[in-house]
Amino acid sequence: MQRTIRQAYLDMIKSQLAPLLRAHGFARSSGTFRRFDAEGDATLLDVQGSTGSGRHASLFYVNVGVSTSRWLLFREAQYADPRMRTHATATTAQWWARLRVPQQLVGGPDLGSGDCWSISAVEDAEACGTALCEVVKRDFLPAATAWVAQYHALEHAVLSGAEDDITRLASNPPATSPQGIDLLRRITDDGHFYAQWLRHGTLP
Repeated sequence: MQRTIRQAYLDMIKSQLAPLLRAHGFARSSGTFRRFDAEGDATLLDVQGSTGSGRHASLFYVNVGVSTSRWLLFREAQYADPRMRTHATATTAQWWARLRVPQQLVGGPDLGSGDCWSISAVEDAEACGTALCEVVKRDFLPAATAWVAQYHALEHAVLSGAEDDITRLASNPPATSPQGIDLLRRITDDGHFYAQWLRHGTLP
Protein backbone atom coordinates (compact mmCIF):
# COMPACT_ATOMS: atom_id res chain seq x y z
CA MET A 1 0.00 0.00 0.00
CA GLN A 2 1.29 3.44 -0.92
CA ARG A 3 2.48 5.51 2.03
CA THR A 4 0.34 8.63 2.43
CA ILE A 5 1.54 12.10 3.37
CA ARG A 6 -0.40 11.88 6.62
CA GLN A 7 1.27 8.58 7.49
CA ALA A 8 4.66 10.12 6.70
CA TYR A 9 3.81 12.99 9.07
CA LEU A 10 2.80 10.58 11.85
CA ASP A 11 5.92 8.49 11.25
CA MET A 12 8.07 11.63 11.51
CA ILE A 13 6.68 12.36 14.95
CA LYS A 14 7.13 8.76 16.07
CA SER A 15 10.60 8.13 14.65
CA GLN A 16 12.28 11.56 14.92
CA LEU A 17 10.57 13.96 17.33
CA ALA A 18 9.50 11.43 19.98
CA PRO A 19 12.96 9.85 20.47
CA LEU A 20 14.56 13.29 20.84
CA LEU A 21 12.05 14.35 23.47
CA ARG A 22 12.24 11.02 25.31
CA ALA A 23 16.01 11.50 25.55
CA HIS A 24 15.29 14.80 27.33
CA GLY A 25 12.86 13.27 29.82
CA PHE A 26 9.52 13.80 28.07
CA ALA A 27 6.66 11.31 28.06
CA ARG A 28 4.02 11.27 25.33
CA SER A 29 0.25 11.17 25.66
CA SER A 30 -1.46 11.47 22.25
CA GLY A 31 -0.17 14.66 20.66
CA THR A 32 1.29 16.13 23.86
CA PHE A 33 4.78 15.57 25.24
CA ARG A 34 5.24 16.43 28.93
CA ARG A 35 8.27 16.58 31.22
CA PHE A 36 7.80 17.04 34.96
CA ASP A 37 10.95 17.77 36.94
CA ALA A 38 11.63 16.88 40.58
CA GLU A 39 9.82 20.05 41.75
CA GLY A 40 6.75 19.34 39.64
CA ASP A 41 7.46 22.01 37.01
CA ALA A 42 6.19 21.09 33.54
CA THR A 43 7.80 21.58 30.16
CA LEU A 44 5.29 20.97 27.38
CA LEU A 45 5.13 20.42 23.64
CA ASP A 46 1.91 19.87 21.69
CA VAL A 47 1.77 18.87 18.03
CA GLN A 48 -1.44 20.38 16.65
CA GLY A 49 -2.70 19.30 13.26
CA SER A 50 -4.23 21.99 11.05
CA THR A 51 -7.71 21.79 9.57
CA GLY A 52 -6.07 22.92 6.34
CA SER A 53 -4.47 19.50 5.90
CA GLY A 54 -5.64 17.23 3.11
CA ARG A 55 -4.52 14.57 0.67
CA HIS A 56 -1.75 16.73 -0.69
CA ALA A 57 -0.25 18.18 2.50
CA SER A 58 -0.08 17.70 6.25
CA LEU A 59 -0.05 21.07 7.99
CA PHE A 60 0.64 21.38 11.68
CA TYR A 61 1.70 23.69 14.51
CA VAL A 62 4.09 22.97 17.37
CA ASN A 63 2.98 24.63 20.61
CA VAL A 64 5.47 24.77 23.47
CA GLY A 65 5.28 26.08 27.01
CA VAL A 66 6.32 25.87 30.65
CA SER A 67 4.39 25.85 33.93
CA THR A 68 5.77 25.82 37.45
CA SER A 69 4.32 23.42 39.99
CA ARG A 70 2.59 26.36 41.73
CA TRP A 71 0.97 27.47 38.49
CA LEU A 72 -0.34 23.94 37.90
CA LEU A 73 -1.81 23.83 41.40
CA PHE A 74 -3.42 27.21 40.78
CA ARG A 75 -4.99 26.00 37.54
CA GLU A 76 -6.25 22.88 39.30
CA ALA A 77 -7.88 25.04 41.99
CA GLN A 78 -9.22 27.49 39.42
CA TYR A 79 -11.06 24.80 37.47
CA ALA A 80 -11.56 22.27 40.29
CA ASP A 81 -10.02 19.74 37.93
CA PRO A 82 -6.81 17.78 38.68
CA ARG A 83 -6.35 17.18 34.96
CA MET A 84 -5.28 20.81 34.64
CA ARG A 85 -2.14 19.67 36.46
CA THR A 86 -1.67 16.06 35.37
CA HIS A 87 -2.66 16.69 31.75
CA ALA A 88 -1.22 20.18 31.36
CA THR A 89 -0.91 21.55 27.84
CA ALA A 90 1.26 24.21 26.27
CA THR A 91 -1.55 26.66 25.58
CA THR A 92 -2.62 26.76 29.25
CA ALA A 93 0.95 27.28 30.46
CA GLN A 94 2.49 30.34 32.12
CA TRP A 95 4.50 30.97 28.99
CA TRP A 96 3.73 29.45 25.62
CA ALA A 97 4.81 29.91 22.05
CA ARG A 98 4.78 28.28 18.65
CA LEU A 99 7.94 26.98 17.04
CA ARG A 100 8.58 28.69 13.73
CA VAL A 101 9.67 27.06 10.51
CA PRO A 102 13.36 27.83 9.81
CA GLN A 103 14.28 29.67 6.63
CA GLN A 104 14.14 27.29 3.69
CA LEU A 105 17.48 25.96 2.51
CA VAL A 106 18.29 26.59 -1.14
CA GLY A 107 17.11 23.59 -3.10
CA GLY A 108 15.46 22.08 -0.03
CA PRO A 109 11.82 21.07 0.41
CA ASP A 110 9.12 23.56 1.35
CA LEU A 111 8.55 23.01 5.08
CA GLY A 112 5.91 25.70 5.46
CA SER A 113 6.17 29.28 6.67
CA GLY A 114 5.82 31.28 9.86
CA ASP A 115 4.55 28.97 12.57
CA CYS A 116 2.70 26.59 10.21
CA TRP A 117 4.77 23.54 9.30
CA SER A 118 4.03 21.60 6.12
CA ILE A 119 4.83 18.22 4.63
CA SER A 120 3.70 18.22 1.01
CA ALA A 121 5.44 15.06 -0.18
CA VAL A 122 6.19 11.74 1.54
CA GLU A 123 9.89 12.09 0.78
CA ASP A 124 10.00 15.49 2.55
CA ALA A 125 8.89 14.17 5.95
CA GLU A 126 12.38 13.25 7.12
CA ALA A 127 13.78 16.69 6.23
CA CYS A 128 10.87 18.28 8.10
CA GLY A 129 11.59 16.12 11.16
CA THR A 130 15.28 17.01 11.05
CA ALA A 131 14.49 20.73 10.91
CA LEU A 132 11.91 20.47 13.68
CA CYS A 133 14.26 18.57 15.99
CA GLU A 134 16.94 21.18 15.41
CA VAL A 135 14.54 24.00 16.37
CA VAL A 136 13.51 22.06 19.50
CA LYS A 137 17.15 21.63 20.58
CA ARG A 138 18.36 25.09 19.58
CA ASP A 139 15.40 27.25 20.60
CA PHE A 140 12.79 25.52 22.73
CA LEU A 141 14.78 23.57 25.31
CA PRO A 142 17.02 26.54 26.29
CA ALA A 143 13.96 28.84 26.34
CA ALA A 144 12.12 26.42 28.64
CA THR A 145 15.00 26.44 31.12
CA ALA A 146 15.16 30.25 31.09
CA TRP A 147 11.42 30.70 31.60
CA VAL A 148 11.16 28.19 34.45
CA ALA A 149 13.96 30.05 36.25
CA GLN A 150 12.20 33.38 35.56
CA TYR A 151 8.93 32.16 37.03
CA HIS A 152 10.54 30.62 40.09
CA ALA A 153 12.25 33.93 40.81
CA LEU A 154 9.04 35.88 40.21
CA GLU A 155 6.96 33.61 42.44
CA HIS A 156 9.57 33.86 45.20
CA ALA A 157 9.50 37.65 44.93
CA VAL A 158 5.70 37.70 45.18
CA LEU A 159 5.67 35.37 48.19
CA SER A 160 8.37 37.34 50.00
CA GLY A 161 6.83 40.73 49.20
CA ALA A 162 9.94 41.96 47.37
CA GLU A 163 8.18 44.62 45.29
CA ASP A 164 11.34 45.91 43.60
CA ASP A 165 12.24 42.38 42.49
CA ILE A 166 8.72 41.79 41.18
CA THR A 167 8.92 44.94 39.05
CA ARG A 168 12.42 44.17 37.82
CA LEU A 169 11.63 40.58 36.87
CA ALA A 170 8.28 41.36 35.26
CA SER A 171 9.82 44.09 33.11
CA ASN A 172 12.89 42.06 32.10
CA PRO A 173 11.73 38.71 30.71
CA PRO A 174 14.25 36.27 29.24
CA ALA A 175 15.35 37.13 25.71
CA THR A 176 14.60 33.83 24.03
CA SER A 177 13.57 32.39 20.72
CA PRO A 178 10.79 31.59 20.19
CA GLN A 179 8.96 34.67 21.36
CA GLY A 180 5.70 33.78 23.06
CA ILE A 181 2.92 34.80 25.40
CA ASP A 182 3.94 35.56 29.00
CA LEU A 183 0.81 35.32 31.15
CA LEU A 184 2.53 36.94 34.14
CA ARG A 185 3.91 40.03 32.41
CA ARG A 186 1.37 42.20 34.29
CA ILE A 187 1.83 40.60 37.70
CA THR A 188 2.77 44.03 39.09
CA ASP A 189 -0.86 45.17 38.62
CA ASP A 190 -2.91 45.52 41.80
CA GLY A 191 -5.04 42.44 42.39
CA HIS A 192 -3.30 40.31 39.78
CA PHE A 193 -5.19 36.99 39.78
CA TYR A 194 -2.17 34.74 40.26
CA ALA A 195 -0.37 36.98 42.76
CA GLN A 196 -3.56 37.07 44.82
CA TRP A 197 -3.68 33.26 44.87
CA LEU A 198 0.03 32.97 45.74
CA ARG A 199 -0.26 35.39 48.65
CA HIS A 200 -3.65 34.49 50.06
CA GLY A 201 -4.75 31.21 48.50
CA THR A 202 -7.91 32.87 47.22
CA LEU A 203 -9.24 32.85 43.67
CA PRO A 204 -10.43 36.04 41.96
